[in-house]
Amino acid sequence: MQMLPDLARIGLVEDDPIMGESIVQRLELEGWCVTWWKSGNEAIAAIETQPLTLDLVICDIQLPDVSGEAVFQSLSKLSGTPPFMFITGYGEIDQAVRLMRYGAVDFMTKPFAMDDFLRRISSGCRPHHSSAADPTALGISSAMQAVASILSRYANNDLPVLITGETGVGKEVAARFLHDVSHRANEPFVAVNCAAIPAELMESELFGHEKGAFTGATQRHLGYAERAGKGTLFLDEIGDMSAGLQAKLLRLIEQRTFTRVGGEATVHFNARIVSATHRILNVKSPSNHFRDDLYFRISVLPVEISPIAGTRGRHHRIDGSFP
Repeated sequence: MQMLPDLARIGLVEDDPIMGESIVQRLELEGWCVTWWKSGNEAIAAIETQPLTLDLVICDIQLPDVSGEAVFQSLSKLSGTPPFMFITGYGEIDQAVRLMRYGAVDFMTKPFAMDDFLRRISSGCRPHHSSAADPTALGISSAMQAVASILSRYANNDLPVLITGETGVGKEVAARFLHDVSHRANEPFVAVNCAAIPAELMESELFGHEKGAFTGATQRHLGYAERAGKGTLFLDEIGDMSAGLQAKLLRLIEQRTFTRVGGEATVHFNARIVSATHRILNVKSPSNHFRDDLYFRISVLPVEISPIAGTRGRHHRIDGSFP
């Protein structure tokens, strides 16, 4: 488990006395200084006065007075506001994902394992001295450093990421950066160019095949999905994927399993999916045959790199912002 930094300061916004006390006790045992608020308005009033005194805020979404989203929205306008991590119920996952798009560093769904909770806190905490991610790794411009910051926020969450931008802006470089700053950094990074592999070979290359599955299949072949292990499967130019394979990829994401071509055994998929495309996938047009349901699955956490950011590094944008 990743060790927590000494003397880190955390704010907890949680109205449930049992859960709140349990979290406070465990974090204090780990050496954290914890301040606990039992309502959203109490937290807002305290944090507004001294936002820089906290390294992370852990906030429940369902609170007795205002929602956790309202707390985040109110405080996100402050200069130096601390990073936010949300605790959610299963019914609030869509809301939590939206909050990550707006700038929250992470969310965890109840119930959660404490070791994973501590690791995610450590990753999301405002660094005291140095960061695991080099802010200039994608470029020295403020725009590309902002992209690096977005990717760093997404790093230790396992939800799919979609990187969009024109050809040549550095989408694969960004995907590798995301992998390198995540807890999967020591696992494989497997890149697949969906535009470069013929459609008739793509299924076998992605999912593998069994011996004798077709003419020339003289031995078992492990596909990209299996070779990725617990690392990252990067699907570059996913907009060029055939309709038939899109359906199979959707099942892979939803069920986290697949079968090799010509096989019957179920293989578990453990990697994170990161995709990239230069196409606009969510706009209906005669030339766009990308499935809506797959698009929404792969674009949970979106990042867009503009041509200027990718070449000169003066601009960036991610989808979603508070009105």
